[in-house]
Amino acid sequence: MLNTTTDVNKYLKSGTLTAPFLDTDSLKVRLKVIEKSLKKKKQDCDEISCLFQFLHSKLEFENENKTLMQKKFSRSAEEIFESKKMTGCTDCAYVFATLARQVGIPTTILQTSQKEWVNKFINGLEGNEMHYGHTFCECFVDGKWVLVDPTNQKIDWKYESENKVIKTEHKIGDSHTFLPYFRGLNLKEMSMKEFVEEENSFVTSLFEKQYNTEEVKKRFDEVKTPEELKKFMDDILTYGFFDEDGVEHLETMKGVEKHVVSTVEQILEYKYETCAEAAKLAKHWFTKNGYDCELYFERIKKHDLDTNEYKNHSTHFYILFKNKDDLWWRFEQSDGSESGIFKLGTHTEAIKHIIKDVEETRKNQIEFNKGKNVEFNTYGVYKIDDIEDGATYRSINKKADAAKNIMEKELEK
Repeated sequence: MLNTTTDVNKYLKSGTLTAPFLDTDSLKVRLKVIEKSLKKKKQDCDEISCLFQFLHSKLEFENENKTLMQKKFSRSAEEIFESKKMTGCTDCAYVFATLARQVGIPTTILQTSQKEWVNKFINGLEGNEMHYGHTFCECFVDGKWVLVDPTNQKIDWKYESENKVIKTEHKIGDSHTFLPYFRGLNLKEMSMKEFVEEENSFVTSLFEKQYNTEEVKKRFDEVKTPEELKKFMDDILTYGFFDEDGVEHLETMKGVEKHVVSTVEQILEYKYETCAEAAKLAKHWFTKNGYDCELYFERIKKHDLDTNEYKNHSTHFYILFKNKDDLWWRFEQSDGSESGIFKLGTHTEAIKHIIKDVEETRKNQIEFNKGKNVEFNTYGVYKIDDIEDGATYRSINKKADAAKNIMEKELEK
């Protein structure tokens, strides 16, 4: 965690590879010109965005040049700038951090690893020849630290520097989720081989206990409350799934029609979830710990009026459970704004809640699809006994077709 009193001045200093290399006054003049240009275009014109524009107007990415790539992690910001070539995100971050500090913005180099890769690496599912991650920066602006991605020219103004997991709205590589493990003025000068060896050693020492599958299983068995279960799932699970061909899909819904539901063992091993795996794991825990719980599946179908085809447009699983207060609660693991544990009241009130929820989802879809020749007049909520191991998108919907739609009475009104 960054300290706003002692760390601010520390990150105005230069690292061994991030020493200033431009005249500060000339740089500030250039940034003022960029600011005026961005204002005319009605684009973001804060100082960081101006630095993005300046940096990317002077440098371009080059990862095909073998001679250059051999120097990755060993060049200074000045060498990178003079070459006009960046080999990747670390080069970009070095130059950005140097320029930002030069104009008075305290800036860190923040090294991270892909969360999904860390799990594979820790559990021997991935070799140690590579390291998959991303280099960010943190900038102290208006009294707080913000997360900056110089490579993709993105700023997270809502960033909390104490977070142990970084989730980005934009995809970097094949991931949105990163684990920070190093913060400094810059990394030390090293070869690519040395970088991989040292960074993987960092990852092992920091995350071995957290992601080792046997340790994860022990932690799961030790979870005592729904709140602890939610935190456990938030800590270890990332959106992803395996399809019918055994192909991994990470942090994307593309191909979800071929999704195959994992077993509880697989969920804890690979640590991937869709709403189906999340509900399956939660139901397993609630049942094992003696809670009354019910599994629900909601579905909205899109009717294409041009082709007269009905397609499953929106589907979702979640859990209702009776808590120790004898009231019914909703356990929601989705990554959206509704993630959490919510008190609903009596069982009747809980059912009314989920009926209202799917109706709201339907209204949102209607609004979103205005102007398109489609309608959303087929929707429902279904109580399902369980989600079978290996269930597919098709088999789940077939099971829903055979179940009672608890909204039928509402639809008749």
